[in-house]
Amino acid sequence: DGGADGFDEDEDAASAAQIRARHERAIREREVAEQRGGRALPMDSAAAALARTSFRGVISGSFDDHMGAYVDMEEKQLMEFVDELIAEETWGGPEPEDDSADPMKALLRKQQTAKNRVDALRGGATEGQTLPSAATLFLNVKKVLRRCSNLTRGKPLCALHVVFVKVLGAYADRLRKRCDAAGQLLRTDLKQKDPEKLAAEYRCLCLVVNTAEWCAGTVTPLGDSVRRMLADDTLKSRIDSDDSLTETFHALVTHALTTLVSGVETRTEVGARVAKTDWSRVESTGDSSEYVTHAQATFAAAVPTVRRTVRDDYFLFFCEKLAGSIAPSAHAAVFRCKKFSDHGAQQLLLDMHALKTILCELPAAGALGKDEKPRVVPASYARMVGREMQKVESLVKVILSPQEGLAETFRALVPTGSGAEFKKVCELKGMAKKEAEATAVRAFGAAALTQPKATAKPVVPPAAAAAPAPAAPALATGQPASSSATSSAAQHGRTGSGGGGGSLGAMNSSMFKGMNTSMFKMGGGGMSSSVSGMMDRAKDLSAKAASGMKEAADKAKDKYNEAASRAR
Repeated sequence: DGGADGFDEDEDAASAAQIRARHERAIREREVAEQRGGRALPMDSAAAALARTSFRGVISGSFDDHMGAYVDMEEKQLMEFVDELIAEETWGGPEPEDDSADPMKALLRKQQTAKNRVDALRGGATEGQTLPSAATLFLNVKKVLRRCSNLTRGKPLCALHVVFVKVLGAYADRLRKRCDAAGQLLRTDLKQKDPEKLAAEYRCLCLVVNTAEWCAGTVTPLGDSVRRMLADDTLKSRIDSDDSLTETFHALVTHALTTLVSGVETRTEVGARVAKTDWSRVESTGDSSEYVTHAQATFAAAVPTVRRTVRDDYFLFFCEKLAGSIAPSAHAAVFRCKKFSDHGAQQLLLDMHALKTILCELPAAGALGKDEKPRVVPASYARMVGREMQKVESLVKVILSPQEGLAETFRALVPTGSGAEFKKVCELKGMAKKEAEATAVRAFGAAALTQPKATAKPVVPPAAAAAPAPAAPALATGQPASSSATSSAAQHGRTGSGGGGGSLGAMNSSMFKGMNTSMFKMGGGGMSSSVSGMMDRAKDLSAKAASGMKEAADKAKDKYNEAASRAR
């Protein structure tokens, strides 16, 4: 019976054929044991060795050293495939009417179109969307890998991994060139006013960020798959780490985000227009200047697209770097001006406050989706914007202050300022060059007029900061790989604030207390305050500012004289 033969009695789940086979095997084993009589036969070891021997790949392995032509053919076809994908890529624009002859491409295009429609119904969110060419390329690489593994799992498969790295590097290079083309258009073609064209370029750069991040997280599993398929442990050790290729895609995330920030900052034209304005001819103060309105319109065209397309940490990185580039640009532009009247300095001060308010609201800008919650501006971001814009406002306040005690006011409000900058401030106040130079020499000494200033250290997006390379954005993080969150919120450095200013620094907020900051909010309403009301407030603020500056300068001068007398 079944129990006597050593089988479980519960065999209801097994088929009759399986039960019969098991009984026949048990009978054969019993017969062999009876023939041996407990002795080991000579052929037993040979039979056991034969059972452990595998003949798989013995014949095909003899051709491994002669399959170089096959590997070269696969490389050539993959490179041509990359060129075809780049040529057919829409870069986030409208899809072509005629489907591709390749069924794989047609299927991916349909899937992407369906996803876009679903996203539109949900409020237009397309966060994390990548270029279809990336998925198509990796699917084709996977197909080549399977085809080669069916032929051999030896040296040609190892050589094919090198081909994959080269092909993916070429794909990253094509994406970088497309980023450069988009950046060239945004930075140089300032006459381009077509909103659809500009939005397409912004979206293209955002899609490159997402695609580079996704590729960075996909190349490592590809290398692991090749190692598993290789039969020889020696060949497995030859598969190099994919860290270099991952770093290439993280660098692409950084490059795309930097290009995006540079393009938007250039199109605002804040620095250029501040430098070109003749502030000495401004006879009255009013609403914010035209260049502030232009900058606001530029933000309204770019920021919502970036917000909908890239991940949250990349979007915040974009806002930080954009604000961090506009503030120094405005600061440098002030020194390129020729001369300021009192009304001109007051107007520039109002413009900088308006610009600071707009920059503070960038992370929350744009229309909300159907199920999207309002975004809260991070406190760290607001502090960073206030810190950077304070440098510009402090410089303008020095220009607005009386000439008596100007050096002490400059030291108090601009503690990191150089003698050469003080000389330029004197010229902006209307002094002749010789008089300005003599004043600067008395205040700082002749050697201080030629001392260079320290430059700020560069920063990286979350992808590049968080990954083995951001990052971030990239592009980690950039950046922006899904598995490496390549990047999630890595900390990125910010430029320093330049220190406090004692009691003078407290005037940064008190000078503009009571202003209706809602006039600067981004949205459909635009600037809502009347010109007359703004002029009245500006006059009051100017009077308070002049009085406060005079009092502060007197206090600073007294402290300086007291310290000088103690030093003697």
